[in-house]
Amino acid sequence: LLELSEDGDMIRRTTPLPLDDGQLMARSVYVKGFPVSATLDDLLAFFGKHEPQPQAVRMRRHPKSKDFKGSVFAEFPSEADAKAFLALEGLSYEEQPLEKCTKAAYFERKNAERGQSGSSGKFE
Repeated sequence: LLELSEDGDMIRRTTPLPLDDGQLMARSVYVKGFPVSATLDDLLAFFGKHEPQPQAVRMRRHPKSKDFKGSVFAEFPSEADAKAFLALEGLSYEEQPLEKCTKAAYFERKNAERGQSGSSGKFE
């Protein structure tokens, strides 16, 4: 998968990453309500207790300070798994109720708040 340069200073992929099949947005969810002190290990332990489990959990951070915002994007293996996670009721972290929605719905809401149209996922 990787190759090393002749001088041993750089590595690169021997095969390109697979292209997005167009389903990434459909199988991703936005979850908000985590304490800003939570670590990635804390979040992975939380998601590990629930079925279905995501393939990836991406902590959202403030652009300048890099501090955790208290929200994540969780990517599931399939759209059905994402919908099953969204259907879980009473989901909370340390007794704090969590807000959850599809990633597309999150972008639509944020773009509407900013006066933009569409759900391109450009808002970060």
